[in-house]
Amino acid sequence: MKKIIAITGGSISGNKGAEAMTTTVIRCLRKEFPNAEFILFTPYKKADSALLDKYETVTLADSSPFALVIKHLPLTFFEWLLKLPFSSLSSDTKLLKKADILIDVAGISFSDGREIYLPFNVLTIWPKLLLRGKVAKVSQASGPFKNRINRILAKWLIPKCCYLAARGASTVENLKSIGLSDFDCCPDITFALNDTAEMNVLNEKLASYLNFGDTSKKIVGVCPSSVVYKACQKLNIDYVKINAEFTNYLLQQNYRVLFIPHSIRPATDKLKNNDLPIINKIAEQADSNENISIITDELNSIQLRKLIGQCDLFIGSRFHSMISSLSMAVPTAVCGWGHKYFEILDLFGLRDYAIDYHQLSLDGMKKIFEKLQANSNDIHDKINSALPKVNADANIQINAIIKLLKNDSTANGAD
Repeated sequence: MKKIIAITGGSISGNKGAEAMTTTVIRCLRKEFPNAEFILFTPYKKADSALLDKYETVTLADSSPFALVIKHLPLTFFEWLLKLPFSSLSSDTKLLKKADILIDVAGISFSDGREIYLPFNVLTIWPKLLLRGKVAKVSQASGPFKNRINRILAKWLIPKCCYLAARGASTVENLKSIGLSDFDCCPDITFALNDTAEMNVLNEKLASYLNFGDTSKKIVGVCPSSVVYKACQKLNIDYVKINAEFTNYLLQQNYRVLFIPHSIRPATDKLKNNDLPIINKIAEQADSNENISIITDELNSIQLRKLIGQCDLFIGSRFHSMISSLSMAVPTAVCGWGHKYFEILDLFGLRDYAIDYHQLSLDGMKKIFEKLQANSNDIHDKINSALPKVNADANIQINAIIKLLKNDSTANGAD
């Protein structure tokens, strides 16, 4: 029996971390269910549609705030309450109903301090539950749950999921604090995407991004973040100036610098899911130099991982750029905005190579880079030593979902 698998919390355009999680689920499950139909409920249906010709085979459905509030919730609620006929549902809601499972790939949900996203956290999964369907949450950060509204909503909805994975020790403790114990602890699901043989193959177009400046010099990949930029603004930390001066420092150390946006919307200067405007500001303030290059095209997460894998060292602020760098065993340092970075680096014994944006300074960046540079061979070996277990643990959640889908087939009498 052909499986119909719906995905929510992800997208194709903009944030390539969300795209990486979506891609991982599709690729991993398609190996087991080659004829499966995948439906992506995306808040950016129009933008995602423009990239479909470069992406996995997937049907797009609307999960914009308007669609969630006006279509999915009321239609599924009345279907649940009044047992209305299936024909009363909208086309996108029909797709939700017919899916064998809805997989939530949101990187973070039901978290204190992010109450503005609580309606989205609720409305992306509640309609499927109202339709008496299965919802699985792959590894994501959740909690803490000290905010009363967040705690109530989390205790109400999260236990209704048929599968739950916590992404790190802090989320484990947070889930336990609301009485949950039936869940797996898995690293980010995008570690399950790892296929080193494929990732080391660059076509002519990808290889061209590396052909700049003095090609005898090593490359430092740099991935700034508009999220970290905005967080620094609130603390009067000049994120652009510090990164521009750090870029000059890298050039003085005889490196080439490749700026790699892991969230990008080339047609706009708006910062939502878009690091390119910040990168352009950094490059403008840095010394003009042929050994600086910026990727301005919207590449997919696999292409980005391949390019990151060609860097000699990597400095990342986007969470999933760090995942890609570690997956490719590139010595990595991080300037991030939460415990999620440290939890992943702990898996590799590399916590000392991360700073929180609160402590961002030029001297701090120089010190962490000097340490990264001096210990690069040891770091490379540490990453390679830890990767097999990290990848295997990431696959736990994939195997759990495969088991759920196969059990459904057995219950339905399928072969």
